[in-house]
Amino acid sequence: MPVVLLVAAAFVVLVLLRDTADPVSVDDAVTRSRDGAGGDERAVVGDPPPPGVYVYATDGSEGVDAPGVVPAPDDDAAFTWTCSSEGSGRSGESHQDGHGEVIGVEPVIVGGVERRTLHVRYESEISGETSGSGTIDRWYALDRFPLVVREVKDESTSSETVIGTVRYHESYELVLTSWEPRR
Repeated sequence: MPVVLLVAAAFVVLVLLRDTADPVSVDDAVTRSRDGAGGDERAVVGDPPPPGVYVYATDGSEGVDAPGVVPAPDDDAAFTWTCSSEGSGRSGESHQDGHGEVIGVEPVIVGGVERRTLHVRYESEISGETSGSGTIDRWYALDRFPLVVREVKDESTSSETVIGTVRYHESYELVLTSWEPRR
C-alpha cells in the first residue's frame, strides 16, 4: 500500500501540479514582433518604448518544498488592489490583497549606460485555499515609460493538495541588456 501512495503522490506533484511554459527563442520573438503578434495597444504616459523585442539577463529559481507559513507584508501603502480567483483544476480559490509604493528615482545600468528609472514596490498577501505573500520591485525607464528596466520578484505560497500542504517559492531578477530592441 505505501508504494501505491508514493506513486499517487508523485503523479500529483509531477503531473497535476506541474506548471509548464513553452520557451521561445529571441529570433522567434523578433519574428513574432515583426508580424505584429504578442502586443496589446494601450494608452501610456510619456513616449512609449520603440516596438521590438527587448532582451533581459535573467537569474532566479523556483521550487516546491515541505509545509511552512510565510509572514504577511506590512500594511503601509501608497496604492492598493484586490483580486479574487475561483480556482482551477490545478489550484484552489484564492484572494489577493496588495499594496504598492513609489520608492523613488534611481539609476540602473543598461548596456553600460546609466539610465534614470522610477522604482516601484508591489507587495501582496494571498489567502484562501492558496496562501502566502510576495514582493515585486520594478524599475521603469523614465524616458520610455512603462518599459521595465529591472525587476526582482520573491514570492512564497502554500496550497492544500491530496498529498498535504505543498509550498511553492519563486524568486528572480531581470535586467534589460540593451536599450535598443531587436527587430
